[in-house]
Amino acid sequence: MLPLMSTLIFQAAAGKSLGRLVTYVAMPALLGPILGRCSAAPS
Repeated sequence: MLPLMSTLIFQAAAGKSLGRLVTYVAMPALLGPILGRCSAAPS
């Protein structure tokens, strides 16, 4: 899912501000597991 989404975003950007786009694509992938673990109920 992530490779497909990043490919579509890069093609839509057509080379403009790729650094910012990489941040937008990578942040959910990095923060998802962290936020998911923090919101889990303790057992």
